Amino acid sequence: MLHKRRLFFLLLIFVFSRCEKQNFYHDYLHFEQEANNIKVHQMHRLDSLLQLSGLSQAQKAAVLMRKGQLLSLKEEDNEAVKQFLSASKVFKNHRQSQLLSKVYWHLGTSYSFQGKKVKATDYLLEALRLNEKYKDPKLEANIYNALSHVYYQYQDYDKSIGYLQKAIDILKKQKDSVELSTSYNNIAVIYKNMGEYDKAKDYNLISLEYNIKLKDTFAIAKSYNNLGLINEELGNFIEANDYYKKAIYLNDKIGSANTSSIQNLGNLFAKQKKYEEAENQYLTALNINNKTGNLPKQKKIYDALLELSISTNQLNKALKWQQKRDSIELALHNIENQERLTWIEDQYKLKTKEKELENLKSINKRNYVILSIFLLLILLFALFWMQKNKNKSLQTEKKNIELQQKILRAQMNPHFIFNVLSAIQHSLLENQPVKSAKYLSKFAKLIRQNFDFIQQKNISLSEEIDSLKNYLNTQQFRFNDKFDYDFIVSGVQVENEKIPPLLLQPFVENSIEHGFKNFKKQGKIIIKIQKINDRLCFEISDNGQGFDYTAKKTKLHALDIFLNRLKIRGKNEEESFKVISNQNGTIIKFCLKND
Repeated sequence: MLHKRRLFFLLLIFVFSRCEKQNFYHDYLHFEQEANNIKVHQMHRLDSLLQLSGLSQAQKAAVLMRKGQLLSLKEEDNEAVKQFLSASKVFKNHRQSQLLSKVYWHLGTSYSFQGKKVKATDYLLEALRLNEKYKDPKLEANIYNALSHVYYQYQDYDKSIGYLQKAIDILKKQKDSVELSTSYNNIAVIYKNMGEYDKAKDYNLISLEYNIKLKDTFAIAKSYNNLGLINEELGNFIEANDYYKKAIYLNDKIGSANTSSIQNLGNLFAKQKKYEEAENQYLTALNINNKTGNLPKQKKIYDALLELSISTNQLNKALKWQQKRDSIELALHNIENQERLTWIEDQYKLKTKEKELENLKSINKRNYVILSIFLLLILLFALFWMQKNKNKSLQTEKKNIELQQKILRAQMNPHFIFNVLSAIQHSLLENQPVKSAKYLSKFAKLIRQNFDFIQQKNISLSEEIDSLKNYLNTQQFRFNDKFDYDFIVSGVQVENEKIPPLLLQPFVENSIEHGFKNFKKQGKIIIKIQKINDRLCFEISDNGQGFDYTAKKTKLHALDIFLNRLKIRGKNEEESFKVISNQNGTIIKFCLKND
């Protein structure tokens, strides 16, 4: 009797849960129809809806999804990802696997446009797996299209075209003109990159024909841009110019942040040695991408501006563009390294997951009737699936931590890390575990601070001082207290002052590594910080043996970087920089102006 009651109770829970899921799904679909009526220029209405207190979770998820779609349409993929991730959390909480498959497709697409191929692939294959249960042909075609884009980024053109053909086969059966146009356009792009321009032109014209019938302004602009590229490759500059201008006009008309046509027109002008017109196009594209935060596109534009400045013998401009390009390349460096390191692993994972998907298809076909009868087994399977997803989430979090550690290793001097760890090892060998643990903790904090700060434009002065103290304490341990240090801060509210991160550390490092090298007396470093009028002034002094800053250019690297950082701020702060160095020590002085 007790066993029957438990079984009945479990069945009640299952029925109630199923009803709740169905109510959520229908509420979402109803509100999604209303949200989809909101266009790009009306995005403020979505923000207003999110502020409503009476909004259900399903309605909130529908608003987040629509906002993500519109941001993606504007090529603001960083912000789009945030909206999609928020929506996915709601779907997970309400066990909406059908809606999860849709939002994972959106996430995979946005990550692929950001160049984050590994994340894109993970989300897309998971979307494909989830969709196996619901058999949504349109979503399946969209996922194939997105996977094609990922393989296109890997330059595996044959496999990219293969996925597009799978999508087209589905879309033809569905008579989906919108997605067919997109797929044909994507095939045209691939053939263009393969140098098969006749095929590229044919597929572009098919895509354009669909877009004109659909009156899809955004897609028409995309087709015009691609036709411009093909004509440019064929040497038809007049036709290419006309197509680019048509695309620019349409993108401007709908408020799109797509700058490809603008940059392509700049490239065309540069080919024709119309340098002034080319520069104007590049700067227009750069201004748009600065607002959207698209780093890869910014880098390409700076490359073009640099090449243009060199061609016109404008060396000052060339130096300016080179500095800006290098700063962006540094930000992209860690992502690119990680992508290279995970390439082999990713390929193996892709093949494994594809095999799993094929196996899952055959299993689902064979066991569909049995699974529909045994509802209790479905419930148990759902619980297992949730646990599996939880484990996968933990694995993803672990991978993120490992990635952060790899990025941080690239930010710090490897010789410094090796020497500090050697000092800690030495103290352990001398049986000083408490001291070792103390400085190991400080060293860990120093690494974390470097990682956090390097990604920020400005930090508070208090954070800079705390980081610098941590660095000095670590160096004291390393050099067996060979030097002392002191901070003198007067008339400054350190919590309110903002400065570029890690600004003082290179000078302190120079005092330790060069000023106190082979130094027999006790070293002393003094850091003075004070307000003079509207400027925040710094003075770093030591009693070391001095350093000849003009002796070797190779030793000026840190100083050059520092001065360039000041120059980029555009406040002439580099003019306040002074160095006094002799056998009695070194004094560094400079001032920052308030923002």
